[in-house]
Amino acid sequence: MQHDRRVEIAGHLPAGVRHDIDGRFEPTEVRAEGDRTALEFHSLDDAALRALLELLWESGVAVLELSTAITPEES
Repeated sequence: MQHDRRVEIAGHLPAGVRHDIDGRFEPTEVRAEGDRTALEFHSLDDAALRALLELLWESGVAVLELSTAITPEES
C-alpha cells in the first residue's frame, strides 16, 4: 500500500527546513495557501512520517493538520 501524506503548517516553510526535507525524503510538493503551507508527500511510510514530524518540531514549525490517504500499489 502507498501512504500519501499531507501536512499543513502555520506560515511559510523556512528555506533551511525545506533543504533538509528535500535531502531526507522523496520529492515533495510545497504550496503556500494563505497563512498556511501545505507539504504533500507520496509514498511516505510511518517511520519517515515520524522523522518528518520530529524535524518540523525541532525546527519550531507548528503543524496544524495531518492527513493520510492509503491507496493500493499498482502491480
